[in-house]
Amino acid sequence: MTEILKKIYDNGLDDTTLINLSENFSALREFELKDLASSIKSSSDSFDSFKEEFVHQYGKLSKLEEIDRDILRILNKDDYQARTVKGLSKDIDKSEDEVVERITYSKYLNEFLKIFPRKAKSGEVLITTKSKYEQSATFKDKFIDAFATSRVRLK
Repeated sequence: MTEILKKIYDNGLDDTTLINLSENFSALREFELKDLASSIKSSSDSFDSFKEEFVHQYGKLSKLEEIDRDILRILNKDDYQARTVKGLSKDIDKSEDEVVERITYSKYLNEFLKIFPRKAKSGEVLITTKSKYEQSATFKDKFIDAFATSRVRLK
């Protein structure tokens, strides 16, 4: 495993490495591995810290339930910067109440999610992943998030 993680740290996550990694971490899906590796690499100052954080984060991911994985899969697609609860529930074929319940009560899922500091034009709450928010949120969104006195609530 150390050899595979070293390759990711040095070269990023290519298809061959992904296949080797998937064999070692069979509980994780491709999008989870890519998101996990890229978010950890950006904050790691050495391979040892990267490896330690990868193993720690993998432990959290492996505890996610199927609906949590589906929510993350949809949120990690490049089609949207963020999604509404209605959009998520439609894409994973679950009720809005089920999606809200998982987002609200899954402590493992919540470690990966970010509720946008503003609502969609329709007035609905926007949800994304923390790593996607850091990469794609506008200065305005980050400014609002940093100085907001009241937070957007899910429901």
